Amino acid sequence: MTIRKSKINIDTEERFDFDNMMNDVENEVEEQQAEDRLVNRVSELKQLSEDIDKATNTFINATLELESAIQQYQRAEAKLGVL
Repeated sequence: MTIRKSKINIDTEERFDFDNMMNDVENEVEEQQAEDRLVNRVSELKQLSEDIDKATNTFINATLELESAIQQYQRAEAKLGVL
């Protein structure tokens, strides 16, 4: 009976070690898959970043042009008020 109990303990420990190793392997596989998905999207994310930069620059330029037009209008309005 003691021998059998000892055998069961070894089997349980081996099973625990195996489960731990399998969990480690599964975690590594999931990490690698997540990294692969990210690497596969690098060009898409780079393009998105470039598009955002272009849109931001377009907005800034439009804002500056509008401010310039407002200043020109105010100057013209002031000249008309003087006359």
